[in-house]
Amino acid sequence: MADYPAHQVPLEQSASWSTVSVQVGSIRWICLSGFHTRLSSPHAPDWLDLAAAGAELVKSSPVRQVYRVAWDDREYFVKIYRPAGIYGHIRRLLRPCPAQVEFGHLQIARSRSVPAVKPLAWGRRTTPGRAWAALITESIGPTESLDEILWREPPVPEDLRLEALAVAARLLGRLHCAGILHADLHPGNVLLKSAAAKGMDSEGGISERTAADRDETVGQTPLESEPQTACLLEAYISDLQTARFEPRGGHASADPFQRRRMRNAAVLYAGLRHRAGEQGLDHFLREYIRTMQPTRRGWPDDPVRLRRRLERLGDRHDRRVWAGRDRRALRNSRFTRQIGLAGGWRAYVYLQAKRPLPYSPASTMQLSPEQWRIALAEPGRLNEPGRCLKQGSCHTVMARTLELAGRKLPVVAKHSRLRP
Repeated sequence: MADYPAHQVPLEQSASWSTVSVQVGSIRWICLSGFHTRLSSPHAPDWLDLAAAGAELVKSSPVRQVYRVAWDDREYFVKIYRPAGIYGHIRRLLRPCPAQVEFGHLQIARSRSVPAVKPLAWGRRTTPGRAWAALITESIGPTESLDEILWREPPVPEDLRLEALAVAARLLGRLHCAGILHADLHPGNVLLKSAAAKGMDSEGGISERTAADRDETVGQTPLESEPQTACLLEAYISDLQTARFEPRGGHASADPFQRRRMRNAAVLYAGLRHRAGEQGLDHFLREYIRTMQPTRRGWPDDPVRLRRRLERLGDRHDRRVWAGRDRRALRNSRFTRQIGLAGGWRAYVYLQAKRPLPYSPASTMQLSPEQWRIALAEPGRLNEPGRCLKQGSCHTVMARTLELAGRKLPVVAKHSRLRP
């Protein structure tokens, strides 16, 4: 079976959507037919400076920023791509534009009946200057990621947690039946929303929400805005830039034990198993198998066999992720940095996370070495007596509160002593 690399989109085998090319200022846009009139409107925001246009910054990293834009009584998300470092610029020359790749991947996913956000346009700067590209998608309204649901404190009700796992399993099954292997399928890329708040457009996709619709749910979480009943949640896939496509997709059923699908399912399974619980994992696997092969009966050991294999593959995936994090943590990069402190101390400090985690307040922060030098101006104070968590002959572990960049973060300080 042949498949396509992540940077090659088989557009000739995808749905027959029509696009229009339009030049707006220094940006060349490729957009869906009909959206070009909005892009060229004099009331359109300044895409090169969305912060000045009043857009809300939702997510930020050195190479990507995501903005929420309210424009023309509708809500959009704009993902800005900027290469960082010399390797980023080399990759930009050797690979297609990431906005173009994700635009095509989302179109193919929708053409194969996979719930995904609707891409409206992608564009890149055509004038000299820093490389810049953008992807515009429709907003699907208030959502929460599966990661946020599983790590919410206090925990969500049991029936809601099982329903969230079930819809995520059905989404995974639909992806695999459609011949799509999402390489970055962690729980943070599975978006959940109330099915009662969903509208359908003429193409079977997700309709746009007006500002009046959004005002009705201000102050409510997406899963609290509607009364919870059975099958109320719906799942959508996001961040489909790194994906592999089988040349033929859209089958009614598929083999869940096929090797490539097993490896891909293990990516999501590895992110679920620490919070889903035994009952939740069993429910997830049964829904996944039922979606992949709805007519298969008489195989009660299928979830057991599948879980045994996914456990091994999930361990392998975790080790690969941890190895990558270890390499990033022990060198100077945009994630960590070695700095010098007062009194001859040296430290490896955290600067930012690759993606925010719902259970880690520090993962939402972007720090600088100067902020760390201020916070650790007196490193010896971390070893002062305090609430002791663990004490041994060589180590003392204490709970501390570290004031960093204007925020007080609960931290754990481990003091290691050499044996005499």
